[in-house]
Amino acid sequence: GLGGGLIYIVAGWLVSLKKSRSEKAFYIQNIPGYNIGTFALPFTQSFLGPVGVLTTSIFDLGNAIVCFGASFSIARAVKEGGKADFRRILKSAVTSLPLSSFTLVMLSAISSTIL
Repeated sequence: GLGGGLIYIVAGWLVSLKKSRSEKAFYIQNIPGYNIGTFALPFTQSFLGPVGVLTTSIFDLGNAIVCFGASFSIARAVKEGGKADFRRILKSAVTSLPLSSFTLVMLSAISSTIL
């Protein structure tokens, strides 16, 4: 999920090369991402059972990191112009509220499973 999302970020950038910064940011933010919860998960559950749900959920971890952190941060850097500073992109991803919420929920779920 993470690798595929990063490939789609690059694809969004390539598709929008001759467009404005705002349009580039739109493509970069909206092309990556897979609709796992509402589309893929019911199919994997019905065809593959619990193992399919687990595998799909692990794939969705990488997808969530791309959707909630990476694509937004990179799109923001593109829209604001300037240099693509890795520190600024990383700071934006780490302070992203959706990614922080997702991380908190995942840590909570993991800790309740372990305990």
